[in-house]
Amino acid sequence: MHGPRPRPAKPLGSTVYDAFISYSHAADGSLAPALRAGLQSLGKAWYRRRVLRVFQDKTSLAATPELWPTIEHQLEASRYFVLLASPEAAASRWVDQEVRWWRDHRSAATVLIGLAGGELAWDSTCSGFEPSKTTALPHAALDWFDHEPLWVDFRSVRQESHTSLRDPRFRDAVASVAAPIRGVPRDDLIGEDIRQHKRAFRLAWGGVTLLVLLVVTSLAAALIAINQRGAALQQLRLATARQLAGEATAKLDQQPLSLLLSLESLRQSATDEARDSLLRGLMAPRNNSFTISGHTGQAWAVAFSPDGKTIASGAADQTVRLWDAGTGRQLLSPITGHTGIVVGVAFSPDGETLASASTDQTVRLWDVSTGQPHGRPLTGHTGSIEGSIAFSPDGKMIASGSRDRTVRRWDASTGRAIGEPLTGHTDAIEGSIAFSPDGTMIATASSDRTVRLWDAVTGEPIGQPLQSDDRLVGVAFSPDGKTIAAGRGNTVQLWDLATGQPHGLPLTGHTGGVSQVVFSPDAKTIAASGDETVWLWDVATGKAQGPPLTGHTAAVMRVAFSPDGKLIASASQDATIRVWNARASEPLGQHLTGHMGWVWRVAFSPDGKLIASAGEDGTVRRWDAASGKPIGKPLSGHAGAIYDLAFSPDGKMIVSASSDRTLRRWDSGTGALIGEPLIGAGDQVRSVAFSPDGRMIASGDDQALIRLWDTATGKPIGTPFTGHTSGIFDLAFSPDGRMIASASQDATLRRWAVSTGRQLGSPITGQNNSVWGVSFSPDGKVIASASPGGSVRLSDANTGRQLGPLLTTGWANGVAFSPNGMTIAVASNDGSVQEWPLDPETWLRYACGIAGRNLRREEWNEFVGNSPYVRACPGLPSGYGAPADTPAAEYDIANLGLY
Repeated sequence: MHGPRPRPAKPLGSTVYDAFISYSHAADGSLAPALRAGLQSLGKAWYRRRVLRVFQDKTSLAATPELWPTIEHQLEASRYFVLLASPEAAASRWVDQEVRWWRDHRSAATVLIGLAGGELAWDSTCSGFEPSKTTALPHAALDWFDHEPLWVDFRSVRQESHTSLRDPRFRDAVASVAAPIRGVPRDDLIGEDIRQHKRAFRLAWGGVTLLVLLVVTSLAAALIAINQRGAALQQLRLATARQLAGEATAKLDQQPLSLLLSLESLRQSATDEARDSLLRGLMAPRNNSFTISGHTGQAWAVAFSPDGKTIASGAADQTVRLWDAGTGRQLLSPITGHTGIVVGVAFSPDGETLASASTDQTVRLWDVSTGQPHGRPLTGHTGSIEGSIAFSPDGKMIASGSRDRTVRRWDASTGRAIGEPLTGHTDAIEGSIAFSPDGTMIATASSDRTVRLWDAVTGEPIGQPLQSDDRLVGVAFSPDGKTIAAGRGNTVQLWDLATGQPHGLPLTGHTGGVSQVVFSPDAKTIAASGDETVWLWDVATGKAQGPPLTGHTAAVMRVAFSPDGKLIASASQDATIRVWNARASEPLGQHLTGHMGWVWRVAFSPDGKLIASAGEDGTVRRWDAASGKPIGKPLSGHAGAIYDLAFSPDGKMIVSASSDRTLRRWDSGTGALIGEPLIGAGDQVRSVAFSPDGRMIASGDDQALIRLWDTATGKPIGTPFTGHTSGIFDLAFSPDGRMIASASQDATLRRWAVSTGRQLGSPITGQNNSVWGVSFSPDGKVIASASPGGSVRLSDANTGRQLGPLLTTGWANGVAFSPNGMTIAVASNDGSVQEWPLDPETWLRYACGIAGRNLRREEWNEFVGNSPYVRACPGLPSGYGAPADTPAAEYDIANLGLY
């Protein structure tokens, strides 16, 4: 009686919008934004930015029909469909298309109608709208409903020049629409809105009255008021900064939005919360990936050239762009010619030709070196070719897939079609076609949630489809043909081709849907396009590509910076020492070998020319820092493993600590033993350090005792420091020599007064595991401590207060500050050395490099509010929807640091 019933709703991912407003741009260009504003603010407290998230398209689809895929994504991300019904809307093909999409994917119970013009006539006898009398509904909506739907009359306010919630007619209408969306009775919403308005009115008048009284009282009072206003503005900035920091922390899994909110939080006010949120965002594993940006619309397609040196991308701005894969720099001018969104790109095997596919239903070929077209467009598909384009490995065939649900094969040299279209998919093929490495198979992925395999020569299907629980795009074979990858919502999913089962966890990072996925030629990297960025992941681990210094084959026990900060030395359980370029994060030369077991500790001499290492084999070894060559014979004499060593401040002496319960002193130049061993009543000596003036040596042992020794005589000074309840793994003097910091197996970091041996303040806790490494910053203001629980803590040396969040790592054995205090290096159990920047300028540079964009205008309005738009990343253009000439952010760098 009413035509076909709606199909069951498809499962949703994370809902982004509470409602989607569909309307005639020509007739209701003023009413729609007023309705959106009313739904978002009705009954909200003065300090909240919105109570609902509502999507209202501000672009005329009649002028640019290629925007439909973007609108389709917004529909999919919405809970309710609000139709502003009118004769103009009924005649709009774009409103009808939106209605049809919702009817195909959602229940009629999620539709709310606002009557903006014309008439609605419900016929209860046949349970449907009467076509002859209903002038305001698109044809697709007439037989949609089993029962009369909720509709609200907006006709009386449609032509108002200024519509707001203070108009009772408009407020009542908005409340009728908002009530079912929010699940709150209409009268309660209206009452709450009135209460909030009165409260805000009272607050406003209270402030105005107070200001008037102050002005009238005296000029002095006026000056006070001005000062108070400045203080109030400062308090507002402080509150805004904390709110943004909270939003950023809550959205750590929504990058780059979280980082951009953190940056704006820091611009408002350099609060602890703002710094914490930024550091947490920078520590997110996915944020070690590399992004490129430059398109003025959403990036839909990406491909590596065969030599891996060039990346091609296509976007909603109807252009194709070429980039240097190493630097992200754009090559050539944007390539133009398509009249629709470019949603697919592919290089020929020889790298000389690029194919691009578009919503304009054509495939085009381009010369990679010049950007000029090859021949005429390939035509034949009856639907958009949304990213589904690929060359065969021999370069002789091109395959394309379309929203018309078919696959077509083309002769790459002539552009002619090969055979009949391949059919079988039951929904659109979008960004989802690839040849196997041997060229015998074609894989296609579809919105029907399957990946299908086809014989490339005959076009016959191969085996059963690979199944998914979500729509799929961007299919790609690994170079060895064993793995298939495809975009699944905002993630990338891998399948084992032999078993057809998912391989590992989905790769995350994009904030918008993934549109295309490709493997690099060496199979080590996956690139995916989506939102406005391209993301790269490590195939083997599934993690974003990050900066750790790798090369050791076992746990790294300790690290040390050279005095000039240019080198890092690391000691490992693999019996080697490695030296790294600290600035380029690259190893220098071969690893240093000679120890017959674990290397526990490594240290540079004060002049940076010498490296000393302590080994499980009971020897101390010396190395030339520049060449890596050993100097002299190993220093032997200990009867057990050497756990720690240190150079004296003048570089003339090395002291070593051993499991044989002794300390030994050595001439660093000749290697000769100096005096007798220093023997205490303690157990194995785990840690040792020189005082800054070189007159004292401090040691820590397994009996939880700290002892001081006279460097010249080797005699003990005073009584041991007591307080720890377990072994002491590391010690450090403060730069002024007045304090000792100790790291212990009892999961505490403790501070001691050198002059008295008394503990300063309470033990520092919070790392939930043993503390194995400790280091003072060069200025003595900060203590860094490393824990095998996987964290590094920065603490205020005077108060013990934690600075910033715990820096998350793998099992952390040791930590060291660079000479300028702006970087810390961490020794990890996974065999890597990680570097963490501590200077704000580096944080800002890293954050902007990761984000690759600025806040979109819609994001700014939602999270920041009505204040003027500012580019948080000065070197990047304004975000989508924001004017191009917006000012760049200015940061108070001096106050952004941790200390």
